[in-house]
Amino acid sequence: HTEAYCLYAYGNWAEAFDNMRRSLVLRKELTDDHAISLATGDANPATQHKEGLKTMALMAWTLGYVDQALAYLSDSNAIPHPDISPFHHTNSLFMMSLIYRLLEDVDAVATLGEQMLSLGTEYELPMAIASGNICLGWALARRRDVMEGARLITKGVDGMRQMGHTMHQPLRLAELADLYIGVGELEPAGAALQEALTICHTAGERRWQAEVHRISALLAAAQHAPAEQVELHFNRALDVARRQQARALELRAATS
Repeated sequence: HTEAYCLYAYGNWAEAFDNMRRSLVLRKELTDDHAISLATGDANPATQHKEGLKTMALMAWTLGYVDQALAYLSDSNAIPHPDISPFHHTNSLFMMSLIYRLLEDVDAVATLGEQMLSLGTEYELPMAIASGNICLGWALARRRDVMEGARLITKGVDGMRQMGHTMHQPLRLAELADLYIGVGELEPAGAALQEALTICHTAGERRWQAEVHRISALLAAAQHAPAEQVELHFNRALDVARRQQARALELRAATS
């Protein structure tokens, strides 16, 4: 299970997917709650299993298995969690928000953002507040309120930065840069992408590196850079996605 998460962070999507799938099978075979707790390091195996299924959904989408992704998400949502801690509830909502952003489900993302903000405010959880702002900002931008959306995403990204939280930060920064490019704010777009690449290289947070290169290509095109430079960024995005076997990210780069 731990190995799967490490591979996942480094962008080894296929290997992480296989490791996580084996871990979930093992959990089903362990019927004794105490045994499951020892195997997972968590006092609530149902919560761990629920979060594992959401991670599987995200991995499946990235690998190009959309139907499997939706099935894993449905299975996860079907697991009750009456005694889930606020921290784990935040993690669960956060993973769902990632999946629904990738699926472009604006209403679902907005709802999750509101839930995380409420949870964060009630229990004083900075990560929930930051994630909630990012989701609400993303949804507002999709609803054509781009500048307010960018403001909220920036607020959320700043919150993550202050906590030293780098997990998925390159994706958030790439999304922010994409918004800035859309309204012609190219300088902050470039700064966001540079920070994203730095995190990829220094923190080993490489799972969204292909997206960072894809948005970098869009920035280069908006800056009227030579065609060779734009193509170089797109080729980097394609190379990374193919190396990581991330078919969905490869398709995004090929069709941008």
